[in-house]
Amino acid sequence: TAEALDFAHKNNIIHGNVRPANILFTREDKIKVTDFGLPPHYRMNEKNWYAPPEREVSRQADIFALGVIMHQLLFGKNPEYDREGKLFLGNLEWVNPDAINTILAKTLALRTAERYRSIGELLQEWEDFRSSLSPKHTPGTPAHDKTELLKSESLWQRILKKIK
Repeated sequence: TAEALDFAHKNNIIHGNVRPANILFTREDKIKVTDFGLPPHYRMNEKNWYAPPEREVSRQADIFALGVIMHQLLFGKNPEYDREGKLFLGNLEWVNPDAINTILAKTLALRTAERYRSIGELLQEWEDFRSSLSPKHTPGTPAHDKTELLKSESLWQRILKKIK
């Protein structure tokens, strides 16, 4: 999903309505991002968890929406902020919480200037995090450690396995 949005942004295409309903899976478990260029459904009087606070269609808005989806996948709930606008972050005991928290905080920053400048930048930090994970098992033994699962499978692949 992030790779598709990164490609679109590099080609001056802004999605404007990133949300789980616009992320589809093929029979081959490939991810397809749909509804590019359709008008966003930002209604000022309604809560839209995927709409950024600035309610503008932009690269930063797509990054924010992707951050909401990441937060939902990792914590099973929508992001929450304190009165100062600081993101409440849960505890992911099975990974390095500092790395995940940094990525989520930058992705879900309420001010656009504090978000990633591009999805490519976010992807690089995510890849740096993934490559920092070390296997906790010896070769030839089953990998029961969740860090190994995270390193070997994308979050979407894990979700797909749960819903099949």
